[in-house]
Amino acid sequence: MSRPIPQEALKITAKWEGFRATAYFCPADVATIGYGHTKTVRPSDVGHKTITEAEARELLASDMLVAQEALLRAITREQVERLSDKQYAALLSFVFNVGAGLDWTIWKKIKAQDDAAVPEQLMRFVNAGGRRLEGLVRRRTDEATLWRAGMLPTAVVEETPNSSNTPPPVAPPAPTPPRPPVPAPNPTPGFGAALAALLNALLALFDKKRR
Repeated sequence: MSRPIPQEALKITAKWEGFRATAYFCPADVATIGYGHTKTVRPSDVGHKTITEAEARELLASDMLVAQEALLRAITREQVERLSDKQYAALLSFVFNVGAGLDWTIWKKIKAQDDAAVPEQLMRFVNAGGRRLEGLVRRRTDEATLWRAGMLPTAVVEETPNSSNTPPPVAPPAPTPPRPPVPAPNPTPGFGAALAALLNALLALFDKKRR
């Protein structure tokens, strides 16, 4: 079963194709009616054949399935499945408008999962009838913007509380316990008495000489 067509694909395609109730020639000189429908319109219908807007929307839904099939020929179903809805919608709008040449570089970029290169590839398709059309430039720009909006964000690894760039708080140093007082050394026993006796002897000798 094919992947459902995103509503955003119908919305962006209808926006840029615009509704025309009467058959007309598009800028590439292709007979067109409704929202860019060309399959059942002949050059002789231009200016004569008409449809309602409801009929045009039915044709748009049918044409989008054709664009989906063309896309699946250009890239695999697995490669389509990995795309977000916005990316898928951008590609469907693109293929609806210009087709899907199998050798286009844009498909090589998608197969290589080089999603960032896709917008540049989209912007290569802005010519019709051998000339650059500002309407196509604006459409490709819109599709490229939608593609970028659908690019999946880079996975973010959850950080644990201690794995952030902020260094963990440093615990204050533990207080140094007070050192016990060191007792002053006790004088040698008897030293004071001997010193006092020596001084008395010197004083007595001095006093004797004076006499």
